[in-house]
Amino acid sequence: MSAFDDILADDAALFTDADGFPGVESFTYWPKGGTPKTVSGPVTRDALELQGKYGIAIRAIVVFVSVADVPSVNSPGDAVTIAFDYGKTAERMPVKQILQQDAGGFTLLIG
Repeated sequence: MSAFDDILADDAALFTDADGFPGVESFTYWPKGGTPKTVSGPVTRDALELQGKYGIAIRAIVVFVSVADVPSVNSPGDAVTIAFDYGKTAERMPVKQILQQDAGGFTLLIG
């Protein structure tokens, strides 16, 4: 690991601290074939425009998980239990896509 990777990992630890950052929530991460784990990370509930045949806009959730909590992601295969609307009942939803990854963590499209 390089010094830059160490900085990214340290930033991810701060970035997932609910006391330090607004928008950080706790949710359950379900690795494929593994034991579920409660993790914390920033959650964005937004509309994403799909650039498919019809360009349909759908609501989706984007979450960040640190590599300290989730060392690897299987997409498809893993799932997250989270409320689609903040404050509502949580439901288990699949990890649709890894949007971004670095030494600090993964940004995931859930839906």
